[in-house]
Amino acid sequence: MKYLYILFCFVLIGCSNNRQTSNSKADAVSNSSYFEIHDGGSDQYNSKTGSFTRLYKNGFKIYKVLLSDNEKESIDSLFKVTNFHGFPPEFAIDWKSNGEITMISPSFETSIELREKGTCKKVILDFINLNNPINHKDKALEYEKLYFEIWKRIWDKDEYKNIPKSDFEYL
Repeated sequence: MKYLYILFCFVLIGCSNNRQTSNSKADAVSNSSYFEIHDGGSDQYNSKTGSFTRLYKNGFKIYKVLLSDNEKESIDSLFKVTNFHGFPPEFAIDWKSNGEITMISPSFETSIELREKGTCKKVILDFINLNNPINHKDKALEYEKLYFEIWKRIWDKDEYKNIPKSDFEYL
């Protein structure tokens, strides 16, 4: 019993030493929140894992595209400036409007999902709908700006520039 107690103490000490502590604001941002962004077609990105996923004819392939702490902090600021939590879950066509509505196929619903402090907020927009009367058009335009600002940071990474283009075709 004495040896079991000693072993238990060593396990507790070992577990308590494995905790990572950080005073860095950027680390706090990246550990407490992350986002996923999807183009509705073949590309998606997860900032928590740094995984960029692209669809090819033979299936999905995952590549590492890591954002720096400064880039993550910058994107976090974009979420706050645009009041991402104030966006509706989906920007939909306003079918009651008197305006002309145009439908195009195929259509791709983009999405941004923000996870922070145990909550998840996902927003969906089909950019083709921006040409139609849609609900909350002003916020939809802010979403579009946020969406492309996030992708721009990913597209500017050297790791991204080395990823083969998708050979998947949409009809």
